[in-house]
Parts: sequence; structure tokens; C-alpha cells
Amino acid sequence: MFDVLPNYGHVRDLAARSGSVRPDDDFNMVWEVPSAAWTHLKSIKVALSGDVTATGCLRDDINVTRVVFNEITESSIKASLQSPREIDANLVHAYLARRALDYLVGFNISPLLWRKLPCCQSAGRVQSSSLSLICDREMEIDGFKPQEYWTVLVEFKKNKNLDLTKNFLSSHLTYFDTKKLSQFSVSSHTEAMEIEGKINSSNFEVSSNITKKQRNSFPPYITSTLQQDAANKLDFSSTYMMKLAQKLYEGSNGLHISEKTTKDIQSYISERYGQNFASKNGHNYFKKVKNAQEAHEAIRPTDIRRLPSKLVGVLDDDALKLYKLILSRSMACQMEPATIEQIQVDIGKPDQSIIFRSSSSKVQFPGYQAIYEDTHPPPRYSKGSLVKTLEELGIGRPSTYAATIKVLKDRNYVIAKGRTLYPEFHGRMVSIFLSHYFTEVTDYSFTDDMETELDNVSAENYWTRFSKYCEHTGNVHIHQVEKLLEKTFGDFLFASLPNESRACPSCLQGTLLFKVSRFGAGYFIGCDQHPKCK
Repeated sequence: MFDVLPNYGHVRDLAARSGSVRPDDDFNMVWEVPSAAWTHLKSIKVALSGDVTATGCLRDDINVTRVVFNEITESSIKASLQSPREIDANLVHAYLARRALDYLVGFNISPLLWRKLPCCQSAGRVQSSSLSLICDREMEIDGFKPQEYWTVLVEFKKNKNLDLTKNFLSSHLTYFDTKKLSQFSVSSHTEAMEIEGKINSSNFEVSSNITKKQRNSFPPYITSTLQQDAANKLDFSSTYMMKLAQKLYEGSNGLHISEKTTKDIQSYISERYGQNFASKNGHNYFKKVKNAQEAHEAIRPTDIRRLPSKLVGVLDDDALKLYKLILSRSMACQMEPATIEQIQVDIGKPDQSIIFRSSSSKVQFPGYQAIYEDTHPPPRYSKGSLVKTLEELGIGRPSTYAATIKVLKDRNYVIAKGRTLYPEFHGRMVSIFLSHYFTEVTDYSFTDDMETELDNVSAENYWTRFSKYCEHTGNVHIHQVEKLLEKTFGDFLFASLPNESRACPSCLQGTLLFKVSRFGAGYFIGCDQHPKCK
């Protein structure tokens, strides 16, 4: 009944120049067709009108509707074509408002940044929040004050009645003088030695507690969680992962799995691992993130029986690795929880004034862990954990995360060392500048709140507030920006000066200040007697 033609992404975009969004003209927008899209657009025009030169392609007898499918499979697409619906104008307006504000934020902040911090290049809505997350974490690390603490570990020799596999049982002190110990309770070597003396002169007895704990599987992949696991398990960058994923799927970004697919996955799990591994009733997952696009199907194989071994030679090595990851997660989400036996042994004095604790665990039933291993991200932001945080905070869209991280690296705002992201000083300057003069933009709730307002189709309020930020910042002198940065980073910038003195070593009269190059060359330490002092 239909000819189906792909449009290969957006067929138009805002013109990449100033004035493409006009707030004073009812937010009128200037669009253009990217050169790569013209070929596909012409094909669609010919199919509609038979004439590539035609301007008004849609004849009066052509009915325009929208079809929605949540998975790219034959059955789903055919079913969607049987149930077309009208285009929702409110959703279209929300998209236009979001696109307009992204443009206005970028095209208004960036010129101010060039004038106030000439060595820095640009700032955008999602980009600014992402940079702020990385820089705020670095500030926490910088402000960390080391504190001395001691832990007390003891090895108890087991007797023949204690059914433990090793000759010695290692245990750590949890209670002393009937008080529960925190990490910093024992703060000196002297205290530790006093505790050791009391322990050596005491007798202890054992009490044990065995518990079982279930560990549930993870939901199926969406774009952001696939980026996280690809970074943590395969060491793929977000950009590279997205390129590979395009070979495998198009547009999946929800947690929904169709009933037919769920049954297929459970059937295959039962065949391969046994019936007790497959989820009895099937697991349904839902996003808890605000503004989530629930209708989308999860990222999964279209056929669970299309095993990686069948795709050797069809996919390159890295694409095959990513496919294996997607396949394993898709199966794991429909498997029974893992059952972990946790053994806790408390060893203490009869009066319980001193208690030691040992613990171990053993897998009783592997469940989903038979195919999928858990991930533990590093404490500093990695590419994967940054993506996870952005999604949890409702900042941006998963499809933009890879491009956002790439921009931060290309601008020399952050640097990647292995999997970990470190802010460069350029990036830290931009983050402080934005958080001080554009508080609402870098506030983590800004983007999330804005998404809510956009879904209610009300962009004007945001533009009114934002334009006031721009007007105020435009009147700020660059010396004020330098003083702000000097106050924030003074300890770091002047750390190498002898005796913490800022006296100019050249003229011996002036004071050293933090300066930003007016010619975009960077930043430097200069004398306040310039130009008298060189």
C-alpha cells in the first residue's frame, strides 16, 4: 500500500549565523536545508509530485498524517501504518521553542565570552551544565583536607569447631568501649596502640548471622546507559559508540519491550540456561526521569536468536563487541534475580564492649549474572558516569551527549585521561564565569525546568530572563572578570610564589595580578604597574 522513503535525519536546520532566531519578531526562525539533506529531500519530492523542480509538493489530494512505531521491526511498522494519527501541534511548538532557546543561549553567551575571556571559545545550554558538573567535582577534590585515621584489623585463629575454610579469619574493629566506630573515630597512633593493648588482653567469642539477598537485573539499554557501559566495559568514547550504534539501530531510546519480544527472550533463556533462569512473568521497566520519552522501544536485537557468532564477518570487531553487550543486557533484563548468600561473623567480648566483624558472600543462584556483569564506575567523572548524571538531572537529550563531550574536548575545556575527564584551566574559567554571571544557565535544574516549560510551550519567559543576564554581563569590565577568577583560583595561580608574596620580582614595587590576554592567546600573571613595568 505504501512506498517508504528514509529522510536520514533532519531535512532542515536553523541557519548557522546570527539572526536566525528573532525574538522581536514573534521568535521567527530562519531555516535552511543542509547540503547532505538535499539529495534525500529531492527523492521525497519526486515521489510526491513526480517533478523534482516542483515547489509545492503536497497536492490537495494528499493527506498528511503521522505514524508512530516503538521498535524497528516489520510487524511494528506494518501495525503503525494501520493506525495513523494527526500531527500534534503542541509537540511541534515545544520542539521549535527548545531549538530556538538552544540557539539563543549559544549565540548570545558565546560573543560575551569572546569579549570577556578572549582565550575561551563558546558556551551552550547543555555544554555549560556538563562543564559545570566536571568543574564542580574538581573543586570538591581541590578542597579536600586529608585527615588522619587508623583502622584496627585482627586475625583470629580458628578452632576445629568453626566451619570456615581458612586457618585464620580476618576481622575489623566496629565497636570499642561499647561505642560504634566511624571512619575517623581512631585518629592517632597513640589511640590505636591503646586499643591494641586492650584487645591483646581480652577473650572473644563468636556469633554468626547468615542472610540471603536478591540482586535484581538492570533494565534494558537506552542511549545513555549504553554509552555508560560502552565507556566502562569496552572503553569506547560516546562519539565512537554512537557511530557504531548507527550501524546496528536507529532511534531506540525507551525502556519498553514488546510482549512478543519478551516472550521470545524468555523462551531462548529457558532453552540456553534452563527454565529457572527466565523471569516468570516478564519484567516491565519504566523511566523515572522527568520528561522521559516513554513510547520508545529499548535498544535490543530485533531477533534474540541472531547470535554474535552468526554476525562474524558481517560486523567489524568493535561493532560486534557492542552488539554482544546489547544482546547480553537484553537477555539479562528478562532473567531472574541473582541470589547472594551473605555471611556476617561478629566476634566480641562477652559484655559486647569490643566487637569485630567479618563478612563474605557467595552466589547461591547466578540469575541474570550468568550473562551480564555489574559495572562499578570510578569516583571521578568518566564519560559514562557523566552521561548517567546528565540523564538523572534531566539535562539535554541522550542523542546529544556524545556531541556535547566532543565539543568540551575540542574547545580544550576538558581532557580525557583514559576513561576519566579532567577540566582544563580554560574550562574552569568558563565554568566560573557562567556560574557567576549566568547563574540560571549553569544551575543543574535550569535545563530540567526549561524542558518542563517547553513542554508547556512557553519560551518567552525564559528569553526575557536570559536577555537580562546578557545585558548585565555585557556591561561588566574585563578587569572585574579577572578579579573574579583571581579570587577563585588565587591559591592555585600563585602557589609557586615564595612566602606567598605577590610583590613583582621585576620592579619590586607592583603587585602580581591574574590577567587575561586581550588577543585570545590565553592568560598570564602580570604586574599592576604595567605598562611602566614590563
